[in-house]
Amino acid sequence: MILGWSDVTHNLETQTSSKTILLNNKDITSNNKTFFYKDWFERSIKYVDQLYDYRIKDFYSFDNICYIYGIPSNNFLKYYTLIKNIPIHIKSEINTNNTPCTQTTFVENILGRKNKTNKIFYTLQITNPTENSKTQNKWQVLFEEHELYWKHIFTMPYKATIESTLRNFQYKYIHRIIATNKYLFKCKLSNSNLCDFCSENI
Repeated sequence: MILGWSDVTHNLETQTSSKTILLNNKDITSNNKTFFYKDWFERSIKYVDQLYDYRIKDFYSFDNICYIYGIPSNNFLKYYTLIKNIPIHIKSEINTNNTPCTQTTFVENILGRKNKTNKIFYTLQITNPTENSKTQNKWQVLFEEHELYWKHIFTMPYKATIESTLRNFQYKYIHRIIATNKYLFKCKLSNSNLCDFCSENI
């Protein structure tokens, strides 16, 4: 146990609030008792900032903590009790610290997981929508003022047919990755960039 804590507590006097020790810290107590969760320590949860999401300036939700560190779902009381008892001055100073020093990245943790990885990435995509892709922008230019409903467009190939060949073609068409003569000509795989049928249009 002593050896396990030696790598956590060295140079403690020079650490910022974001690197405040989370477990066995006399400043973070409940009923005058410090917190120590063995299974959390074994998952390398050592500092306060590992529970903090700097993007939204708040602590991770319990669901996110479960995804990131593989914490069992029955640990929710442990989590909320711990978060509730972190002193206000530590929370406020974390908010002013723009450079997380010890926070383990989300991707590093979930890539080491043996299960639920696909579910985690799917959840991220749903809860954190990004800007339109280049493909979507190109289609939008072609259709100008007409609004395109991308959720419907992307799911239609799977509703319209169960034939894998047709689904594959529709997927490539939507993503503009069908190898036409224009593309093959650039790759020097075709003698002409004109249409094989009309021999006029590109």
